Amino acid sequence: DPQDMGWRVGDRIGLATTSRGRSTTHVIESIGPANEEPAGCGELPDTRKTCSPDRCRVLADFMGGRTCDTYCSESNLECEAAFEEEDNDCNVKAEVGCGEVYENGGNMICQCKPPETPISSGQEAFSGSVIHFKEPLTDEHWGGYRSV
Repeated sequence: DPQDMGWRVGDRIGLATTSRGRSTTHVIESIGPANEEPAGCGELPDTRKTCSPDRCRVLADFMGGRTCDTYCSESNLECEAAFEEEDNDCNVKAEVGCGEVYENGGNMICQCKPPETPISSGQEAFSGSVIHFKEPLTDEHWGGYRSV
């Protein structure tokens, strides 16, 4: 349990990735019960990268000929904003309309509006605590350490 190990909000935590063989440092934003569903948009389909902690702004893949309106509605959400991405990342090159068909490639940043109630992950509840970071994790992580 993070609290039993002395971890606190504001601590810097290093995490080792399995896909890149390097560690990244993240700041703890909150620690709460594991059975408490985080606010946000859940797991959106065809996501190349997650661009926000609430998982509502994503770099959506396979967007050629599609709109962010369509993308968000496939998950029963509304589009809040749409952007042309810069270089296969979460950096915005230009803002486009939610209903604008994207013809310039396969990736687009879609900002879906979070639902009024949290989306259930469908996973079995865990009785410990979970850590929420200020930024989303973009790779698979297998271990961590506290920087003191």
